[in-house]
Amino acid sequence: SEKPFTLEIINVGGTINAAGIVTGGTNYTLSAGAPTVISFPQGILTISQNGDWTFAAYGNLNHQIVQQVNFNYVARDADGDISASPVTFDILDGAAGRVPSGAGTITEAIIGTPLLQGLNFTISAGSDHLDPATIRFDNTGGALLSNLGALNLKSNGVDLVWTLSADSKVLIAKAGSAVVIELTLDASVDANGNLLASAVGEFLRPLDHPSNNSLLLPLSVTASDKDGTAAETGHFTLTIKDGSNPNIVSTDGVNLDEDNFPAPLTDTGTLTVSVGSDAITTLKFASTSSQPQLSSMGVALVYTLSADGHTLTAHRPGLPNDPVMVIQLTGTLNSEANSTQNYVVTLYQPLDQVNASGQHVDILNIPIKVRVKDKDGDSKTIALNIKIGDASNPAPPSSVVLDVAESPHKVGDSLSTSDQGSMNISAATDPIVAVKYGVNNGSTVQDSNGNPLTQNGLTISWKDRGNGVLDAVTSTGDIVFTVTIPASFSVAPGSSASISISLLLKGPIDHLNGVAVDLLTVNLQLNIVDSDGSIQTG
Repeated sequence: SEKPFTLEIINVGGTINAAGIVTGGTNYTLSAGAPTVISFPQGILTISQNGDWTFAAYGNLNHQIVQQVNFNYVARDADGDISASPVTFDILDGAAGRVPSGAGTITEAIIGTPLLQGLNFTISAGSDHLDPATIRFDNTGGALLSNLGALNLKSNGVDLVWTLSADSKVLIAKAGSAVVIELTLDASVDANGNLLASAVGEFLRPLDHPSNNSLLLPLSVTASDKDGTAAETGHFTLTIKDGSNPNIVSTDGVNLDEDNFPAPLTDTGTLTVSVGSDAITTLKFASTSSQPQLSSMGVALVYTLSADGHTLTAHRPGLPNDPVMVIQLTGTLNSEANSTQNYVVTLYQPLDQVNASGQHVDILNIPIKVRVKDKDGDSKTIALNIKIGDASNPAPPSSVVLDVAESPHKVGDSLSTSDQGSMNISAATDPIVAVKYGVNNGSTVQDSNGNPLTQNGLTISWKDRGNGVLDAVTSTGDIVFTVTIPASFSVAPGSSASISISLLLKGPIDHLNGVAVDLLTVNLQLNIVDSDGSIQTG
């Protein structure tokens, strides 16, 4: 039987004539042993004598032109007959490159301080090397700019307008003529055709964060390989977080002393206002409802706030034109830089020196609240450092001596069971609002030597009945004597008045104290109280 054909020659670059003969090119002789390996510009051909072959294509071929491989088979049979056949195949482009997706976060810097921040990433090559000059923001169909515009972002209240450079490497956001954000792409290629890419962001102006402290920017990046094939687009989310809030510190306080009345008292304090990441919009007094409760001459004060929020007036209800105290914020506020602001406190009338618990204090701290706010609505509230020193206590009153005698009287004694006198009381800066007995209910009545008084051996105690009535009673409830002063009493600031005091002896008192005595002296203290709780005794 006839032997089969065997391949003898592979011809590369030649042609087959009409007689089926290969001419020109390069001939490669095949043998029965190891396969023959032939190098082409497009890859490596490996072929065996039985006709089996494989082709391994190179990567990074330029597919902007046709990549085609041509060679010819030459076979001979046992009779010596020769046949030749051409082989042609095209090499198609391989996988595209791929841009990774990712995310990044930046926090806004202090306004006026440019922030430069970068992100490095690798774009993986596909079958061809990537071209570093082609890295760009992917705005296919205008989608990138459209998506960014749809966010309706603002800077200092001005709408952002997004644009791309002609080569799409630079993405810019402007508010009016001011550049707010500038993002720039750059890349170099490594030995494997990957791109070592960087995105550098320059953040020059703050974004408004009216309702959310984090704003998300959707970004798309791509590149092309040497064939011009676009890489798979990578999607990045850039989060821009609101930066620091504005701050305010009371650096120098105000100190006033009511002893310096009657002229209005005034002093100036200072505030240090520090900007945060956004422009400051206002420095004002906080709402009147948040201000401290104050009173003057026993009347609770109310506050009136000016329309611009810079003047706070404390006054009695219905008397806004008769101020007790006025605080004013002065100075020019710098919206984008730290500044020092003044506040002026003018005290026209005395304040009641009582703390939150209603107790008298010599120094009254008045935590008037002020608030600084930025464009995002972020704010800081502090209390001003205002201290008011109390005026001197009421002047010491005159002493009163009341003399009574038991009934029936001793022979030759002209005294009766009752006596009356008056005490002169003067008010200082604060009005006198009350006169009270300086004894405790239930305490023992003592004479001037500290000896307890008795009636028929029963101890006598104090009993304040209210409405100006003070009784000295025995343990069985019998009234021994009664002291009476007016139920209510007041003296205007800087004025004087007299208070009537009466004594009525209703029963006997033991005149013993170890030995019989004819005269007992009882010292009764009266407390003169002014409107802020200061007390003078008489």
